[in-house]
Formats: sequence, C-alpha cells, structure tokens
Amino acid sequence: MGFLLLCSMAGNTNPSATQSLSAYFFGFVTGTVLFGIVLREGYRYFKTCNEDSLKQRLLVAILCILDVFHFALSVHLGHFYLLENFGNANASVWSVKVLSTVQVVIVWLVQCLYLIRIWNLSKRVLSSRKLVLILQSAIVILLAMGLGAGLVVIIGVDSIEVMQDLTKDKWAIYYLGFGVTAAIDMTISIIMVALLHRSITGIKRTDGVLSALIHYFFSMGILTSLTALAYIVLYSLMPEEMSFLGLAFPNSRLYTLSFLVLLNARDKLREDLDKTVTFEPDFDSLKIRFKAMTESSNSDPNSEFLTSRNSHMSPEIRNVNVSNVGSHSSRVEDIV
Repeated sequence: MGFLLLCSMAGNTNPSATQSLSAYFFGFVTGTVLFGIVLREGYRYFKTCNEDSLKQRLLVAILCILDVFHFALSVHLGHFYLLENFGNANASVWSVKVLSTVQVVIVWLVQCLYLIRIWNLSKRVLSSRKLVLILQSAIVILLAMGLGAGLVVIIGVDSIEVMQDLTKDKWAIYYLGFGVTAAIDMTISIIMVALLHRSITGIKRTDGVLSALIHYFFSMGILTSLTALAYIVLYSLMPEEMSFLGLAFPNSRLYTLSFLVLLNARDKLREDLDKTVTFEPDFDSLKIRFKAMTESSNSDPNSEFLTSRNSHMSPEIRNVNVSNVGSHSSRVEDIV
C-alpha cells in the first residue's frame, strides 16, 4: 500500500521537482559515503595524535563534531523532503538554514587552518622580510574575504521561507559566496605549491616528500574550487530544478577530509624524511687512502683526506648540507 502511494505521488510530481529530488538523493548518497571516510580518518587521527598540542586536537575535534552535525542535519533534511513532504518544494524546514551555517563554518575553519600553515611556512622559506609581510597581509585579506563570503551565504539562506525561495534572486549566495570561496581555495593552493617548490633542494628523498605535498595541495585546491564553481554553473543553467542542492552534502565533507588526510599522512612523510640522510663511510677505503697520504711527502694531507672522504660517498650524500636537511624537515613539520 505504501509503495502504491509513493508511486502515485511520484506520478503527480512535476518534472522539475523530480529532478531536484534526484540531485538531492545522489548528493546525499555521495555525502554519506564521504562521511564514512571522515569517520575512519578521524579515528585514525585521534589514535595517533599523542604528540600533537592540545590546541591542534581541539581544532580537529571541533571540525569532526561539525561534520557529524552536518550529516545529522542532512539526514533530517532528507527525511523531511523525501518522505514527509515528497515533491513539495514549498514546505519549510529549519534545518536548511542551520545546514548552510554549519557548512560555512567548516569551509572557513579549514581555510583558516591552511592559511595558518602558510603563515608559519613563509617565515622559514622567504628570506626577505618584505616578502613575508606582503604574504602575511595577503593571508589576512583572504581570511577576511572568506568570512565575508560565508556571511553572504548565511544571510542569504536565512532570508528564505521555503526551499523554492532558493531559486529567486539569490545570485549573491552563488555568484559572490561560492565564487569567492573558489578563488580563496585556488589562491591557497597556488601559494602553498609556490612555497613548497621554493623549498626543493636537489636531495632526492626530501624532494620526494615535497613533491608529494605539492601534488596533494594542487589536487585538493582544484577539487574544492571546481565543486564551488559547480554550484554557480548549476544555478545559472538550471535554477528552477535546484540541482545545485545535491552539492551541499559532499562539499563541506571534502574540506574536512582534505585536512584529516593531510594530518594522517604525517607518519609516512616523517618516515621518508628520516631516511633522507644516511651517512655510511667506507672505513677500509679511508684507511688505504690515509696510508697513501702518509707515504706521499709532497701531498697536502687536508686536501687528500677531503678528496678521499668525498670520493667514497654517493653523489646524494656528498651534496647534503645537514643544516639544510633540518631546515626542510622543519618546513614540512609546519605544514603537517
């Protein structure tokens, strides 16, 4: 009986509402899958975060709690519009507004965490104090822009009465709010990639770690930016269908995951860094060379010894500056 009623309701639903609910459903399923990954990554972090500061752990805990709250609101919203008010876009529910607010907070918090890492990294990588001040000023501007874009979204969504209102003159939410978000994400990605590229030394294994981080930040910047731009495209092309609503569920989860995955990659990155300098001199060769030095009265002992030492090292070890290795290790620590 319930199945027949559902079929009857579906048959009476206009194509626009059906398309909206389809986008909502697939977005909800995608967001649910990503939420499972968030739970796994969050568990991994808190299992291995003993060396992190209390501040770091609190920030990650807040981020995870916000994501759980976001998922709970998604479930409530889905139950309300897919079951209780199937196909009725004129129904009003409070969780729409709260969901948008939580999403804005998650996005802005993750952007802040990345910008703080850029702030710390810039002081180590850039030798010019003028450049550091310029970059730090840009960071403050980006934080203000992110906060402003978030407030635009929150105020815009708070003014709606029913879901259908999202299609009426809400261009500021999508064009300004999500446009600025996409620009900030790409800027963060570009700055981080530039700073990491500047840290490349020529040491193979250290550069391997830096290259992995470069690819990660570039990929995540592209992914989150494209998601924000997808809001704008779908709103521009199909505003009445409200297909853009499907992106509300996976979008914020991508930000949470991007930060948790970076934190959980620390052990592997540190392991690779620990392998960077492996100095194993060939003592037998040094003894033979030292004997030859003592037999040669015209040779310069200091020069011969240095030549001997360098000739039996691999090119990678020979060119290592230990202080530089420590410096670049610190730079990676600033990021993760």
